Amino acid sequence: MRFSIALPGQLDRADGWIAEGVVGGEQPNAAHFQVATCVRLLLALDDLRPRIETRPVATLGRRLAPDYPGRFREVFPPAWLAPLGAVAS
Repeated sequence: MRFSIALPGQLDRADGWIAEGVVGGEQPNAAHFQVATCVRLLLALDDLRPRIETRPVATLGRRLAPDYPGRFREVFPPAWLAPLGAVAS
Protein backbone atom coordinates (compact mmCIF):
# COMPACT_ATOMS: atom_id res chain seq x y z
CA MET A 1 0.00 0.00 0.00
CA ARG A 2 1.37 3.38 -0.95
CA PHE A 3 2.25 5.47 2.09
CA SER A 4 -0.07 8.30 1.04
CA ILE A 5 -3.07 6.00 1.22
CA ALA A 6 -2.19 4.60 4.64
CA LEU A 7 -0.78 7.77 6.21
CA PRO A 8 -4.05 9.63 6.94
CA GLY A 9 -5.41 6.63 8.85
CA GLN A 10 -2.17 6.18 10.75
CA LEU A 11 -2.15 9.84 11.75
CA ASP A 12 -5.82 9.60 12.78
CA ARG A 13 -4.95 6.60 14.94
CA ALA A 14 -2.07 8.46 16.63
CA ASP A 15 -4.31 11.51 17.19
CA GLY A 16 -6.84 9.13 18.74
CA TRP A 17 -4.23 7.77 21.12
CA ILE A 18 -3.54 11.33 22.23
CA ALA A 19 -7.28 12.01 22.72
CA GLU A 20 -7.58 8.82 24.79
CA GLY A 21 -4.52 9.69 26.89
CA VAL A 22 -2.56 6.65 25.68
CA VAL A 23 0.26 8.95 24.53
CA GLY A 24 0.87 12.64 24.99
CA GLY A 25 0.79 12.84 28.77
CA GLU A 26 3.28 14.56 31.02
CA GLN A 27 5.52 11.52 31.55
CA PRO A 28 6.78 10.25 28.18
CA ASN A 29 7.30 6.54 27.66
CA ALA A 30 8.67 4.46 24.78
CA ALA A 31 5.43 4.76 22.79
CA HIS A 32 5.62 8.54 22.98
CA PHE A 33 9.06 8.55 21.45
CA GLN A 34 8.21 5.99 18.77
CA VAL A 35 5.24 8.02 17.58
CA ALA A 36 6.68 11.49 18.12
CA THR A 37 10.00 10.94 16.38
CA CYS A 38 8.35 9.33 13.35
CA VAL A 39 5.98 12.25 13.00
CA ARG A 40 8.82 14.69 13.58
CA LEU A 41 10.61 13.17 10.60
CA LEU A 42 7.45 13.61 8.50
CA LEU A 43 7.39 17.27 9.51
CA ALA A 44 10.84 17.66 7.93
CA LEU A 45 9.30 16.89 4.53
CA ASP A 46 8.03 20.05 2.84
CA ASP A 47 5.47 17.99 0.92
CA LEU A 48 3.90 16.63 4.09
CA ARG A 49 4.40 19.33 6.72
CA PRO A 50 1.45 21.54 5.73
CA ARG A 51 -0.85 18.52 5.64
CA ILE A 52 -0.03 17.36 9.18
CA GLU A 53 1.34 20.32 11.13
CA THR A 54 -2.01 21.22 12.74
CA ARG A 55 -2.63 17.70 14.08
CA PRO A 56 -2.23 16.87 17.78
CA VAL A 57 0.40 14.28 16.88
CA ALA A 58 2.50 17.02 15.22
CA THR A 59 2.38 18.99 18.46
CA LEU A 60 3.61 15.90 20.31
CA GLY A 61 6.41 15.45 17.79
CA ARG A 62 7.56 19.02 18.23
CA ARG A 63 7.35 18.76 22.01
CA LEU A 64 9.52 15.65 22.25
CA ALA A 65 11.90 16.43 19.36
CA PRO A 66 11.90 20.22 19.10
CA ASP A 67 15.21 20.57 17.27
CA TYR A 68 14.89 17.84 14.65
CA PRO A 69 17.62 18.46 12.06
CA GLY A 70 17.12 18.59 8.34
CA ARG A 71 14.58 19.56 5.76
CA PHE A 72 13.54 17.89 2.55
CA ARG A 73 12.05 19.99 -0.20
CA GLU A 74 9.43 18.54 -2.54
CA VAL A 75 10.27 14.89 -3.13
CA PHE A 76 6.94 13.19 -3.83
CA PRO A 77 5.03 13.14 -7.12
CA PRO A 78 1.81 15.19 -6.85
CA ALA A 79 -0.29 12.07 -7.50
CA TRP A 80 1.10 10.50 -4.32
CA LEU A 81 0.03 13.53 -2.28
CA ALA A 82 -3.55 13.67 -3.59
CA PRO A 83 -4.88 11.05 -1.10
CA LEU A 84 -3.59 13.23 1.74
CA GLY A 85 -5.98 16.00 0.82
CA ALA A 86 -5.50 19.69 0.29
CA VAL A 87 -2.84 21.66 2.08
CA ALA A 88 -4.15 23.28 5.26
CA SER A 89 -4.30 27.05 5.04
